[in-house]
Amino acid sequence: MVIDNRGGAGGTLAAELVARAPADGYTLLFATMGTQAINPALYAKLRYDPLKDFAPIALTHITPRVLVVGPSVKATSVAELVALAKAKPGQLTYGSAGNGSSSHLSGALFESLAGVDWCTCRTRAARRC
Repeated sequence: MVIDNRGGAGGTLAAELVARAPADGYTLLFATMGTQAINPALYAKLRYDPLKDFAPIALTHITPRVLVVGPSVKATSVAELVALAKAKPGQLTYGSAGNGSSSHLSGALFESLAGVDWCTCRTRAARRC
């Protein structure tokens, strides 16, 4: 067995490589929610079709989402975090695995549902916040 880690574009590069490989059962993709569900919704033109180019074999894990804050953040509950974010709009940031990742979308969903204004570390660095 040879493991070929292909990072980049939220897993799209690896998925494209595997989709173009011969369908002989020797090339496998450890697919993620990103490659199979998020990327088709984000990218207008993928070079693979998650439904046609892959056959699921097994569910290997479920990844829960956990909300944590650093010790310097003066919030010990979700309600306190929401109140803090509302008191300091645009000043709090959150980290994720990158734009379009499930952690990024979880943060954006939290922002939308809680009615807060916060930034990802990446957008803060780009001064778009």
